[in-house]
Amino acid sequence: MSDQHIPAQQTHDRLAAMRIPEYRYLMFGRFTFIMSLRMMSTLVIWWTYQLTKSPFLVGMLGLSEFVPAILMALYSGYIVDRSRKKALLLRCVFCYVACASVLLLASLPFTTERFTNFQIVTIIYAVIFCTGVIRSFTGPCFSSLLATIVPRQLLQNATTWSQSAWLSASVIGHGLGGFLIAWFW
Repeated sequence: MSDQHIPAQQTHDRLAAMRIPEYRYLMFGRFTFIMSLRMMSTLVIWWTYQLTKSPFLVGMLGLSEFVPAILMALYSGYIVDRSRKKALLLRCVFCYVACASVLLLASLPFTTERFTNFQIVTIIYAVIFCTGVIRSFTGPCFSSLLATIVPRQLLQNATTWSQSAWLSASVIGHGLGGFLIAWFW
């Protein structure tokens, strides 16, 4: 699709990229994915604070995700460039689901009765470290898919929509996570 000729008058259309069905699906998926991750992040931060009562250990959660994401950046970019992006992205989403499942299991009464808070927090840190590795692949996958879906003339428009979806999902996800904590706690 990226080799098709787009008339000049369409390039000034603010919704031009959103008129491409594959792109709309990708943006819906990205929005849902990022919103879910941000909700989970808010819940995990709150949960860690409830277990430890330590703001320092909560801050270290961010570092435990940031460090592997940065250390893996060059390697993951290389892998993304050489792979089928859609298949790799689906594997990454599956890995995120597996990580969320581990966190769910760690929060069940069965687990909390058999493990100490320290052991549960250790599990949380290990999972967050894994999400940092996964994150180093998902960002480049989403970005590289844009160029394969939209024509070159619409790439700027598509990038704007993509960043808007990411930012909106981030804010809404953290907000919904906070509301869920307030509602259920």
